[in-house]
Amino acid sequence: MQKTALFNWQIALELKQALETIAKEEQLSLAQLLERIVRDWLKRYKEAESDAAQQKMRDAAAQAFGTFNSHQPDLSTTASQRIRQSLKQHYESPGTH
Repeated sequence: MQKTALFNWQIALELKQALETIAKEEQLSLAQLLERIVRDWLKRYKEAESDAAQQKMRDAAAQAFGTFNSHQPDLSTTASQRIRQSLKQHYESPGTH
């Protein structure tokens, strides 16, 4: 990747030394280590943002969730039949269409 931007900031000496030690252990330049750290952080940030958005949608949808108790244990197996019967009665009644 071509690098076109310069970023400069001041950090505590002990932090810089710790980063330099890690970079040396990883056989990276300090710039490469910092880029890796920033990329990893951005990835986690985006994932957390996505997770938060997903949770927000789940919470909104959960408000519509619920249970329906008709006190008719066979309702789910007879629903289609009941709907057809109701529509038939509706359209066969005088003055309904």
